[in-house]
Amino acid sequence: MEPNYPSYSLEELHEALATIDKNAHPERLVTIQNEIQKRSSQNPKPSEQQSKSREQKKLGTGGRIFVFAIAAIIFYLGVTGYLDGVIAGKSQKYTREEDSFMYYTLVLLYTGLGSYFMYFAIFAKDKKVTTKV
Repeated sequence: MEPNYPSYSLEELHEALATIDKNAHPERLVTIQNEIQKRSSQNPKPSEQQSKSREQKKLGTGGRIFVFAIAAIIFYLGVTGYLDGVIAGKSQKYTREEDSFMYYTLVLLYTGLGSYFMYFAIFAKDKKVTTKV
Protein backbone atom coordinates (compact mmCIF):
# COMPACT_ATOMS: atom_id res chain seq x y z
CA MET A 1 0.00 0.00 0.00
CA GLU A 2 1.47 3.31 -1.13
CA PRO A 3 1.33 6.26 1.33
CA ASN A 4 -0.70 9.30 0.24
CA TYR A 5 2.08 11.90 0.44
CA PRO A 6 0.03 14.82 -0.98
CA SER A 7 -2.17 14.63 2.13
CA TYR A 8 0.86 14.92 4.45
CA SER A 9 1.76 18.23 6.07
CA LEU A 10 5.13 19.75 5.22
CA GLU A 11 6.46 18.77 8.64
CA GLU A 12 5.29 15.17 8.12
CA LEU A 13 6.95 15.11 4.70
CA HIS A 14 10.28 16.22 6.21
CA GLU A 15 9.92 13.54 8.89
CA ALA A 16 9.13 10.91 6.25
CA LEU A 17 12.16 12.03 4.22
CA ALA A 18 14.41 11.70 7.26
CA THR A 19 13.16 8.25 8.25
CA ILE A 20 12.54 6.51 4.91
CA ASP A 21 14.66 3.54 3.90
CA LYS A 22 16.15 5.00 0.74
CA ASN A 23 17.41 1.65 -0.58
CA ALA A 24 14.16 -0.21 -0.07
CA HIS A 25 11.85 2.54 -1.41
CA PRO A 26 13.63 4.76 -3.94
CA GLU A 27 10.37 5.64 -5.70
CA ARG A 28 8.84 6.89 -2.45
CA LEU A 29 11.96 8.97 -1.84
CA VAL A 30 11.50 10.70 -5.20
CA THR A 31 7.79 11.23 -4.51
CA ILE A 32 8.50 12.82 -1.13
CA GLN A 33 11.23 15.07 -2.56
CA ASN A 34 8.95 16.18 -5.41
CA GLU A 35 6.11 16.96 -2.98
CA ILE A 36 8.41 19.01 -0.73
CA GLN A 37 9.81 20.88 -3.73
CA LYS A 38 6.31 21.53 -5.08
CA ARG A 39 5.14 22.96 -1.76
CA SER A 40 8.27 25.06 -1.21
CA SER A 41 7.90 26.64 -4.67
CA GLN A 42 4.41 27.83 -3.77
CA ASN A 43 4.11 31.09 -1.83
CA PRO A 44 3.61 30.42 1.86
CA LYS A 45 0.55 31.87 3.51
CA PRO A 46 1.05 34.95 5.73
CA SER A 47 0.28 32.91 8.85
CA GLU A 48 3.01 30.42 7.89
CA GLN A 49 5.50 33.24 7.38
CA GLN A 50 4.59 34.68 10.76
CA SER A 51 4.94 31.35 12.56
CA LYS A 52 8.23 30.67 10.77
CA SER A 53 9.68 33.99 11.89
CA ARG A 54 8.52 33.23 15.42
CA GLU A 55 10.24 29.83 15.32
CA GLN A 56 13.55 31.33 14.20
CA LYS A 57 13.89 33.55 17.26
CA LYS A 58 16.10 31.81 19.77
CA LEU A 59 18.38 32.59 22.67
CA GLY A 60 21.93 32.83 21.33
CA THR A 61 25.19 32.61 23.23
CA GLY A 62 25.17 36.29 24.18
CA GLY A 63 21.62 36.02 25.47
CA ARG A 64 22.49 32.96 27.53
CA ILE A 65 25.47 34.75 29.07
CA PHE A 66 23.27 37.75 29.92
CA VAL A 67 20.54 35.58 31.48
CA PHE A 68 23.14 33.63 33.45
CA ALA A 69 24.76 36.84 34.78
CA ILE A 70 21.44 38.30 35.92
CA ALA A 71 20.45 34.95 37.47
CA ALA A 72 23.77 34.74 39.33
CA ILE A 73 23.20 38.23 40.77
CA ILE A 74 19.68 37.33 41.92
CA PHE A 75 20.92 34.07 43.44
CA TYR A 76 23.78 35.92 45.17
CA LEU A 77 21.31 38.40 46.71
CA GLY A 78 19.27 35.51 48.10
CA VAL A 79 22.25 33.65 49.56
CA THR A 80 23.89 36.71 51.10
CA GLY A 81 20.53 37.81 52.45
CA TYR A 82 20.14 34.45 54.12
CA LEU A 83 23.65 34.49 55.56
CA ASP A 84 23.43 38.10 56.78
CA GLY A 85 19.91 37.83 58.17
CA VAL A 86 18.79 40.92 56.20
CA ILE A 87 17.35 41.00 52.70
CA ALA A 88 16.22 43.91 50.56
CA GLY A 89 12.62 44.14 49.44
CA LYS A 90 10.89 46.67 47.23
CA SER A 91 11.05 49.63 49.59
CA GLN A 92 12.62 48.33 52.80
CA LYS A 93 14.88 45.72 54.29
CA TYR A 94 13.46 42.67 55.99
CA THR A 95 15.20 40.91 58.85
CA ARG A 96 14.88 37.43 60.22
CA GLU A 97 13.76 38.72 63.61
CA GLU A 98 11.30 41.49 62.67
CA ASP A 99 9.43 40.07 59.67
CA SER A 100 10.43 36.45 59.29
CA PHE A 101 7.65 35.51 56.86
CA MET A 102 8.58 38.17 54.30
CA TYR A 103 12.29 37.55 54.89
CA TYR A 104 12.09 33.82 54.13
CA THR A 105 9.71 34.43 51.23
CA LEU A 106 12.22 36.77 49.59
CA VAL A 107 15.14 34.42 50.30
CA LEU A 108 13.27 31.55 48.63
CA LEU A 109 12.15 33.76 45.77
CA TYR A 110 15.64 35.10 45.03
CA THR A 111 17.40 31.75 45.32
CA GLY A 112 14.66 29.90 43.45
CA LEU A 113 14.46 32.34 40.54
CA GLY A 114 18.23 32.62 40.38
CA SER A 115 18.60 28.84 40.27
CA TYR A 116 15.88 28.41 37.67
CA PHE A 117 17.28 31.01 35.29
CA MET A 118 20.84 29.68 35.69
CA TYR A 119 19.52 26.23 34.81
CA PHE A 120 17.64 27.72 31.84
CA ALA A 121 20.73 29.57 30.61
CA ILE A 122 22.88 26.44 30.76
CA PHE A 123 20.60 23.55 29.80
CA ALA A 124 17.72 24.99 27.76
CA LYS A 125 17.49 23.62 24.24
CA ASP A 126 17.42 25.96 21.30
CA LYS A 127 14.14 26.25 19.49
CA LYS A 128 13.88 24.29 16.30
CA VAL A 129 14.69 26.41 13.26
CA THR A 130 12.74 25.44 10.17
CA THR A 131 14.32 25.92 6.78
CA LYS A 132 12.99 25.40 3.30
CA VAL A 133 14.39 22.60 1.18
